Amino acid sequence: MYDCSFTEWSAAKMGPRRDIVGELAAAVRHQGLHFGASSHRAEHWWFYGGGMKFDSGVRDPRYAGLYGPAKPEKTQPDEPYLKDWLARTAEIVGKYKPELVWFDWWIEQPVFQPYLPWCSTCWRFLPPTSIQRFLLRSSLALLLSTSYRMPSGVHEELTTYSRSKAWHQRAGK
Repeated sequence: MYDCSFTEWSAAKMGPRRDIVGELAAAVRHQGLHFGASSHRAEHWWFYGGGMKFDSGVRDPRYAGLYGPAKPEKTQPDEPYLKDWLARTAEIVGKYKPELVWFDWWIEQPVFQPYLPWCSTCWRFLPPTSIQRFLLRSSLALLLSTSYRMPSGVHEELTTYSRSKAWHQRAGK
């Protein structure tokens, strides 16, 4: 749905040949609303795995960029896939400057943990008018859990910001 530089399988390059997310971001901001993005790329590792069990387009190498890697759900992503996930996430944040990014539950897999510090600190690079929060499913499960160690000072900055008058005004509290 967004103009992704890592694949030819995007709405900007196929189908409508439009950057749907970019258009939506502009329209949302034009109305004075807050713009958020979601990424389901983590689950893409296994999401189409069932299609490998029978004759389907998932097994056709011509469509590997769309359906791949189509691994069994019980397997963990390898390093090249994790780096690709991080690069795509960085691209979404860099291009669209969302005020919130939603990741589905599979991001809680331990294999993603070494890549999450970027998600907990990249909000610093967003415009100061942004809400500057990155949410994970299960109430910030990894970012704010006691088992996950955020870079020094980041948790304090997030806590301070979430308690600030500016955050409460933007959040409508």
